[in-house]
Amino acid sequence: MTTRVPRLAYSALHRAIHASLPRVLFGLSMAALALTALAEPLRAQDNSVSGHVRAAGTDEPLAGAQIGVVGGTQRAATDNQGHFRIGGLSGTTVTLDIHRIGYRTARVTARVGQTDFLVALVSSPASLEAMVVTGQPGATQKRELGNAIGVINASDVVATAPILSMQGLLNGRTPGLVVLPTSGQVGTGSQIRIRGQASLSLGNNPLVFVDGVRVNNAAATGPVSQAFGSAPISRLNDFNPEDIESIEVLKGPSAATLYGTEAANGVINIITKKGATGTTRWTYNIRQGSNYFADWKTRFPVNYGKARLATDAPSASPTGPVQALNFDSLLVGACGDSIATRIGKKCDYFRNGRHQETEIAVSGGVGLVNYYASGNLLDDQGAEPRSSRRNYNGRLNVSFAPTSKLTIGTNIGYITGPTNLPCDAGCGGYTWTTLSATPSNYNLPNRHGFHSSLPYQYDQTVVLWQDLDRTTASLRIEHQPLPWLSQRLTLGGDITREGNNEFDPRVDSLQSLGFRDITENDVIVRSLDYSANAIWNFNPSLRFTSSAGAQYITQSVHSVDANGSVFPTPGLESVSSTVNRNPPTESFTDDKSLGIYGQEQIGWRDRVFLTGALRSDDHSAFGANFNRVLYPKLSLSYVLSDEPWFKVPLIGSQLSEFRLRLAYGQSGKAPTAYSSIKTYLPTSGPSDAAAVTPNTIGNPNLGPERGKELEAGFDASGWQDRLGVEFTYYNKKTIDAILDKVVAPSSGQAG
Repeated sequence: MTTRVPRLAYSALHRAIHASLPRVLFGLSMAALALTALAEPLRAQDNSVSGHVRAAGTDEPLAGAQIGVVGGTQRAATDNQGHFRIGGLSGTTVTLDIHRIGYRTARVTARVGQTDFLVALVSSPASLEAMVVTGQPGATQKRELGNAIGVINASDVVATAPILSMQGLLNGRTPGLVVLPTSGQVGTGSQIRIRGQASLSLGNNPLVFVDGVRVNNAAATGPVSQAFGSAPISRLNDFNPEDIESIEVLKGPSAATLYGTEAANGVINIITKKGATGTTRWTYNIRQGSNYFADWKTRFPVNYGKARLATDAPSASPTGPVQALNFDSLLVGACGDSIATRIGKKCDYFRNGRHQETEIAVSGGVGLVNYYASGNLLDDQGAEPRSSRRNYNGRLNVSFAPTSKLTIGTNIGYITGPTNLPCDAGCGGYTWTTLSATPSNYNLPNRHGFHSSLPYQYDQTVVLWQDLDRTTASLRIEHQPLPWLSQRLTLGGDITREGNNEFDPRVDSLQSLGFRDITENDVIVRSLDYSANAIWNFNPSLRFTSSAGAQYITQSVHSVDANGSVFPTPGLESVSSTVNRNPPTESFTDDKSLGIYGQEQIGWRDRVFLTGALRSDDHSAFGANFNRVLYPKLSLSYVLSDEPWFKVPLIGSQLSEFRLRLAYGQSGKAPTAYSSIKTYLPTSGPSDAAAVTPNTIGNPNLGPERGKELEAGFDASGWQDRLGVEFTYYNKKTIDAILDKVVAPSSGQAG
């Protein structure tokens, strides 16, 4: 049976947050109810257009279609019935852009005050009219881009497939993005790679943005649960798939130039759901499921070895004949008591872990205010008794349009709760001790054929968990002072507090003397992003779009660790109760980057688009002798299918869209903090006086690794948009790679 070990008390901060979370979620719900109650009086105070968006041909209502005012900042989205309402309008008529992933964009004119406006969108899974915002100073149609950008319609995917995590939402849904699992345990994550490896030493995880704000993208956090030093929890999975509207993926330096340093591995931009003016919509979801190891008794390979006989001494070599491992003997041994061994009782040690999730969400609009609020409880248990996760998740997105030229939006997301991890991989654990089981371990105490310990004994001697509190918030201001000029300012931050714990209690019968380790990590990412767009229609055939912007990013990491080993007696749990205590350690890193860019796009007859951009970056990790770095970008997009002469032999008019694209760009990867400067370690000098000793030599000429990429390809769709093809060739190269250099000991420096 499994022996439960009491969890150490949370910190005062964790207790306070857990105690206040129900009140916070209740407050969000009450705020949404109050906004709903005020809806009817406020709706009469502004001019509006309302109607429905449907699919052409089938007349099916289209939920999630985005409606925007041309020349204004007003926005709305359709509900489940395809209904929308957009307010705050002036004049007698208004021009609307209506787009949805998988359909052609429509631009229509409506009469202000109209309540029965109807728009039919034509299905086009590979439509070039789809809008993207990632990597561009403003929202841009795909036809204007020389790069392949992956777009995942997350709300549709979640509605039709059992998506349990962000990595599950990404996996297999955009070319070039690969999800590499690090473990199969509940609560663990994966490494993400976009177009392969880009660095030998600085990491290969893409940048992650949420609603335009950069967030913590660590893919390996938590206590070390694998013998090769791996921590398996990914911060990407902190975000609830139910809160996601869409995901855009930039796949390399040629597309990510405007993100500058740190973007060489690609960019993932998560766009969360927003409210829409109209009827308040409540959503309540309950999921029940099971996590299990399917057919686990037949999945392990058959091992062979000399059988250990009952007469063989525990310290001697087995003397029995070579034979195949009898799996039933493991099931008997897993019971762990001599009576069961004598009577042949069998014990299953993998379980069916219960997965349950409850979520409530509300969205809608009240006059000039749109809102989306949600609360989520996830209780997930794995196939091993020590594998589980319990998270509380909440989100509140609110936007306000005081005038037709100004929109202010704020987005707040919060998650808290523990993740429990079993010993995994080389650390030991259920799978490891079963996979390497052998007849040579028959008749050994605490083995009964298993490789190391009996499975349940790992739960008694190794307890691993991570406590998490994370808040992501942003403020976005969109302003269009003139019909040809728009600007956007985004401010935001991401605060992650991790408590990584290992507690090995003293169990004398299992030769476990005890160990305790506590690591507190605080990661804070702050973002400021400004961009402006100016459009000049030189003549009906020629358009110039000039853009400029700046980004300022800071990331600080503060870590404190305390650990000790050997408890003098069972029942003790704290570091201060250990006999061998190591000195506590503390570390702090702080990175800052500032980038400015300019971009010019020339559009000819809305079918040929030439774009050039240049970004200049400075970073706190650059050496003192290194000046700012420049990243250029050049791209061409040509929609051949818009030419009147375009016709493909044997296909004729069946090919509705065909575009050629070509792009070249650069981006970078900054060196690790403080690697460009000399560092020292504290030590004791003569007469125990405080002193320092050399640590690293540094490199004042150190700059970023630079990623260069050339990309070419085409997009095509035909046969009434039943067939879509995206073909891309890319050649990516990293130069100025950063590697640690071995320094001769005679130099007096460690490295």
